[in-house]
Order: sequence, then structure tokens, then C-alpha cells
Amino acid sequence: MGVKVLGPDVNESRENFTPVFRRSGAAAVQSSGFKVQGLEPSILNFEPGTLNSAANGAEAAIRFGLAAVKGVGEAAAQKIIAERDAQGPFRDFADLTARVDGRAINKRVLEHLIKTGAFDFSGAARKQLFERIDEALAGAASAARDKAAGQHSFLDTLAEEPAAPQLKAKILDFKSQGSNLENSDFSSYDRLTFEKELLGFYISGHPMNLYAGLADAIDTCAEDQLLQQPDRAEFRLCGIAGNITKKLSKKDNRPWAAFTLATRRATVPLNMFADGFEAHGRNLVENAPVLVQGNIIQGNDGPRLNIKECYPLEPAVTGLVKKVTWLLHPAHPELVDFLRRLRAAVNAASGDTRFELAFVFEGRAAPIADASPGLTWKLTSPSFQELRAHPAVAGVQLETKKLELKPDRRWGKR
Repeated sequence: MGVKVLGPDVNESRENFTPVFRRSGAAAVQSSGFKVQGLEPSILNFEPGTLNSAANGAEAAIRFGLAAVKGVGEAAAQKIIAERDAQGPFRDFADLTARVDGRAINKRVLEHLIKTGAFDFSGAARKQLFERIDEALAGAASAARDKAAGQHSFLDTLAEEPAAPQLKAKILDFKSQGSNLENSDFSSYDRLTFEKELLGFYISGHPMNLYAGLADAIDTCAEDQLLQQPDRAEFRLCGIAGNITKKLSKKDNRPWAAFTLATRRATVPLNMFADGFEAHGRNLVENAPVLVQGNIIQGNDGPRLNIKECYPLEPAVTGLVKKVTWLLHPAHPELVDFLRRLRAAVNAASGDTRFELAFVFEGRAAPIADASPGLTWKLTSPSFQELRAHPAVAGVQLETKKLELKPDRRWGKR
């Protein structure tokens, strides 16, 4: 099992990737008893070579480095770490903006740290912090000006409460002002998109988790078997488009694109040549979930995956799933609740997907009962995942439409 990678954290991350150990219910501690290429040494001695196994009963992990976050850089990371080492961990976002020199942590640095979860330890929503960056910077700048003007010294002389903490509490206390903010956060998709953009890969999950079970049924070939298929074999695959590079054909100067498709298990390199790009290039968007259909071209320089069609994934899923069979535990105490939820989902969005019910007895499925033909459903990935996760569900079987590519455009003789 690989070592888990944790996102950046202003209280745990060093400048570069850092080994940490976590005990259940305890904060992370950094390890310095060994060196791994690209990882910083730390502060506590653990037995060398224990990165891939538990150390002293703790779970090993890698904490993303602050300087490795796109747009943060070494100077800002060093300032944050130096202040933390000198004065102790930061209580929250407001504490960091008040303590670290604003010339080192500008708006862009804070935006990227928030988007990648570097303040998640505080419990504040990322979107909420993001919307208050300008106010936080203004409050910190005001406190710094007051201090430079000598207000602190004057008040200290009179044995009164220092002004800076008061200003910070008044301007930067998000908890006291939280009631004025919309109680919302970035969507799961936005969070993952930010992580991919600023960290280079997904940390807290994968966008294709929303299509778990659905993509497996829709895909016609496993990713690791695609290149082994015969010449002109057709395939259908779901994933996240990325690394899109648009090019011009040497033959006729028409645009085409090379890109990758990230599934939950692999990243597959693909090509969308001129005809496909002309018809479907508008659907090829960076970090967008898509469904692609094409064929394998076996040539002298090896196999290539040729994409002829590309569609937004969510509506494609709705149209491709013909029938859902819900395998249920008949004696489960929440079975009635599931049936109510299923009926509510059908009532809320009728469509073309049929469904049926089967009950599992002693490890075997009983004869299947078809639902009324009038009870058809417009399946969406969120509603499917919500029902699929219900404790009364033992399993799900999906029937999808057969792969059919549109015929190639052929011009007749003049």
C-alpha cells in the first residue's frame, strides 16, 4: 500500500514535501530519522526506513510542501514557517494574516493556500475564507500601521490592552462575523479542480468518484487493455479531460487535439483528429468530465487511441443507462425508507431509465420484480449515488446501451 499524500497545511507543512506520522486522534508529527529524495528532514527522530510502515504505532503520510503549491513560492513559504517556528502554530487564517508580513503573503498566495486546504485545520469553509481575503489583508495592514506609528508603545505605557489584538478581533474574527456570510463552501468539483490546478493532482478525492458504478458499466474496455485490442476495435470510456494540446494537421492544416483522460484507475493518452475535433472539439474542456468514443489504430509506430466523439459526461450517463436493478436486503429495518426515497427520486425526475427490484436471500437473489412501465426515471449521478449508498442496498446491476459510433462522413464523387 502506498503512502498517503496529505494536502498543504500552514501548521504542518515544511517548504517541500514532508514525511509525517499520525496517531489515531492525534495531530501529525514530522519525522527526521531518515531522508527521502525531495523530502525535508524534520524535528523528531524515528527509526530510519519506517516511512512505508507505521512508526511507533503511527500511520505514515506525506504532507504537501507550501512552496510546492503553485503561486506560493519559496519566499512566502519560508516566512510562514519561520513565524510558526518562532511563535508557535497559527490558530486560524486570521492569526496568520496578523502575524506574517503582508509583503511576503500577498492576495494570490492566500488565495492558493485557501483553495488547496492549507487552513482546513481551523474548520472554516474554504469559500468563506476566500471571500474575506481583502478584508483580512486590510485589517492586518491597519494593525501594522498602528504599530509602526507607536500606538502599541503608548498603550503599553499606560498599561492598557494592546491595540493590535483588538483590531484583529474586530476585523478578522470570522466566527463572530460568520452569520453575515452565506453558509456554503466550494462544491466538491471546484475543490478538486483547484487541487489539480494548483497541486498537480487530486488530494481529497477524484472527480470520477461521483460516477462510481456508472462509469464501470458504461466503459466498454478496461484502461489497461485498450492498447491490446485489434486494429479498428471500438471503445467507450468515461473520465476527466486534461493536458489538452491543440495542434494543426501537417496534411491540410486542420486543427486537432492531443489530451489525456483521467479515470479513477489510470490516465490514458488520446488523440482527437481533425474530423472528430471539428464535430466535438467544443466539448473538450480542461478538467471537464466527458465520455469519449473512438477506435484503436494499430500502426507501425504502435497503437493510438483515436477519439471520434466526445460528450459532456452527465447528460451522456442519463441517456446511456437503460435499466437499474436494485438488489435489496429484505429484512433490513430501513428498507421502507429506501423505497420511499426511490419513489421520491422517480417522482422528482421522470425519464427513460427503467428500474426493477430484487431481494437477496441467503446470498442468492430472488426472482426480479419489474416496476410499472410508467415509473421510469431520469437517472443522474448524484441521485444514483445517494440511493446506492443506502444501507438497505446490497448491490446494483446496470444495463447500458450498446456502443454505436456515428458513421464516418464520406463524400460522393462529383
